[in-house]
Amino acid sequence: MTTPIIMLTARDGLEDRVTGLNTGADDYLTKPFAFEELLARIHALLRRSDLARPVVLTAADLSLDPLSHRVTRAGAAVVLTPKEYAILEFLMRHADQV
Repeated sequence: MTTPIIMLTARDGLEDRVTGLNTGADDYLTKPFAFEELLARIHALLRRSDLARPVVLTAADLSLDPLSHRVTRAGAAVVLTPKEYAILEFLMRHADQV
């Protein structure tokens, strides 16, 4: 299994970007950046990855349905902002990974 790599850096020169991508980064984002752009890039990398995607993600009594964007905890609905949902989905898709 491969882990997508996004380089977050202040180095914005062409040579820096080319070096970063040539040394293994899948994407290169310079500071300052918008959080929404980072999330979009994460989602894009995950869409292109070969990671198996379960229909419903679960962790203990927490469930996340990526198709309906519904989150429940112990059967009760959990209301999340779009950013909170995106972060939770990313973390649940990468459980037990540093």
